[in-house]
Order: sequence, then C-alpha cells, then structure tokens
Amino acid sequence: MFACFFKSSVSPPSPISQKYPEYTAAGCLFAEGSVALAGVQKQFLVGVGKRNPVLSGLGGRRESSDIDWVHTALRETVEELFDVKDVPVTLLNRLRLLLPIRSAVETDGYVMIQYSFDDLVVLLTCCMSLVSPLYKVQPRTLQDLIVKRCVGSGEIGSLALVPRLQGITIDPHFEEDLVKKIEVGTA
Repeated sequence: MFACFFKSSVSPPSPISQKYPEYTAAGCLFAEGSVALAGVQKQFLVGVGKRNPVLSGLGGRRESSDIDWVHTALRETVEELFDVKDVPVTLLNRLRLLLPIRSAVETDGYVMIQYSFDDLVVLLTCCMSLVSPLYKVQPRTLQDLIVKRCVGSGEIGSLALVPRLQGITIDPHFEEDLVKKIEVGTA
C-alpha cells in the first residue's frame, strides 16, 4: 500500500489478458456486498435541452491518448473523484500495478472494472500527491472521500454509497427530506 510514496521508477504495466479493442468508454465500480460508490453527475442530459442531476458511476469516454480500456477506466475515475485534468501516466501505471483486475465486464462498448473498497483506499493513497479543488486535505478513507468533499464545478458533485439494487425508486417524501435545510438544535 505504501509503495505509492516511494520515488522508484514505475515499470510499464504487464499486458492484460482481456481485450476490448472496440470499447468506447470505461470506468471503475467500487463495491462490496450490497453497496457501491456512486456520484451525482450534475449536468446529465435527460431530454432535448433538459438537464437533471443523476446518480452515476465513475468513468467516461475513451480518449485518443488512452492506451487501452484500463487506462481509460483509471484516468476517468481519478479525474472524476478529484476534478483533475492531465492525470500523470506514472500514476496510472502505478495504479495498474497495485490494483489487480479481478472482474471486468463489457456492455455496449462500455467496460466496467469492479474493485473493492480496500482497492479504493489503495487508489486514495496513490493519489495523495494530487492537488484537488474538491478537498482541503486529500482523503485517506472512504468516509473522508464522501463526507469531506467540497462540491465544486466538476462533472461529479457529491458522492454516496448506494444499494446495489435494480429498479430502485426514491420515496418522494424522503427525496423532499434530503433537500430540506434542517436547523440543528431546533425542535
């Protein structure tokens, strides 16, 4: 885990066994058991000229400089978690070495790599040297990543743990409760 702090050179990643040459996008899903990490994509297009916030995963489009789907997934994840551009290739190579791929699935050109929350802590440790406008102090834990996030102008706003259920609907009354400002100490 502390290998990220050593300044030794990082060798290029070894070849990956799964190939998705026609992929168009990739991302990372951090999950354990019945919960997963999600982010609020603030400007999601839901209709002609209409944008609404939507819960989303971490990932995005393939760029011409991406060497493969793992590069795209890790780059997009780091960009969205920390609102940084130009993620250093040395950081991406280090993450490739320290985060072994146990599960990857491709659907309609999108490749999703599933990692554990322990893997997320490894990623956070490796990203300690990044300067993020979303954190006063770089997060070291899942709790810090979610709770200490300052929502800025980035693509992804708040982060949350969400249940891994299909077709879930938020109770309208609970949704209202979520946006109400409740004054502490008044009852």
